[in-house]
Amino acid sequence: MRCSPPLREPGLTRVWPTAGDQVGAGMNEADATWWARARSMLFVPGTRPYRFDKAVAANADAVVVDLEHSVEHSVEPDDKAAARVAVDSWIGGRTHVVLRINAFDSPWASDDLAMVAGGAAVMLPKATIESMTRARGTVPAGVPLFALVEIPRGVTDLVDLCQVGTPLRLCFGGIDCAMAMGVSSPGGPLADDARARIAVVAAVSGQGATVVGGQIADRPVVERARRLLASNDELGEPAR
Repeated sequence: MRCSPPLREPGLTRVWPTAGDQVGAGMNEADATWWARARSMLFVPGTRPYRFDKAVAANADAVVVDLEHSVEHSVEPDDKAAARVAVDSWIGGRTHVVLRINAFDSPWASDDLAMVAGGAAVMLPKATIESMTRARGTVPAGVPLFALVEIPRGVTDLVDLCQVGTPLRLCFGGIDCAMAMGVSSPGGPLADDARARIAVVAAVSGQGATVVGGQIADRPVVERARRLLASNDELGEPAR
């Protein structure tokens, strides 16, 4: 099991690669599997359109344009709509772009999904089997979905998430998941168990596992994943 080399640039995430990935292989604009092979992701707020092209120029494997966390509705009530307009006018048919929409328990998710088209992927926060099924039935066929697991229910739904349909990639929001579980650190035992389960399910199902806000492939997590894979029947083998 390999892990990515350290990424030190601000805003980049660490990614556990899928089988067959080559370190330093680079991304090809015409590559239809860019979303599965992306190993570095640069997040940019949807309210900062002047940063969009700069983010692309930074040469991360993917740019995640965020309509959720970085767009605070309680501070500026009009920012959600303004961000959506800015992103809609820019995203076009671009590839190597992931749109992090608002969760389905918010009033904005449907409007966010309405502008998804072309080569962009969608990152769904607070992913559960219900929300992923709804998203898969809403986005155009072939649009990749990034299932952002950041609540305990998402962890228990992992095997089912991988059966919603492809293209799919699992992600882990370590900080939010730790907070939802009532623990103080995204590096504690409970969060590490969640990471390990995501790593195992991703490996068994053939999906790449991506980390948002933390590491996934440090040695303790890898060892825990190996123990789970060897002894825990509940993980099963998702449909390929």
